[in-house]
Amino acid sequence: MNSLTFKGQIASGGGSFSKMVIPGRDSLKEFPANWPLAFASGSLNVQITPDGMPTELKALGGGHGLQRLEAGRFPPCLQIKHSQIKNNRLSKHRPINAPPQFGDAQVWTAELIVNSVAPTPILCWVMRRIGASYKDILEIISDVNLKEKHRLTDGMIVSVVIHKGKSASC
Repeated sequence: MNSLTFKGQIASGGGSFSKMVIPGRDSLKEFPANWPLAFASGSLNVQITPDGMPTELKALGGGHGLQRLEAGRFPPCLQIKHSQIKNNRLSKHRPINAPPQFGDAQVWTAELIVNSVAPTPILCWVMRRIGASYKDILEIISDVNLKEKHRLTDGMIVSVVIHKGKSASC
């Protein structure tokens, strides 16, 4: 399996993602070829519908919902250490028995498909921090504010295709 397709709807954020600063290409030693210089603040949240999880996700084992991505059986394109992400509150609230990667970010190349407004898929990144409590919300990052640029609104039905790291799209 080289990709996973999720179905859901755009939803308002509820966390502090807008205060985080994801390192751009000038701040990392290694990064994918199309990694931007800087990211727009915040993330676009996609609330996965109850029937919107790909069936292949269960085969990854461990955790519930999106937590299954943390096991590394669907490799990310990039992993960013928690200390490299400014204002990463997750790493500041580290549980006593947390794994060493707690708060690190896993990032996959992705395509956001919004049939109602965009004729072609919107290229973006899905970011998941290890230990995040969200089980059914994908956080999508980009170098532009996706809501503004593509006139996206809460409730719009979307699909998100994330690609396995080490693939041609990474």
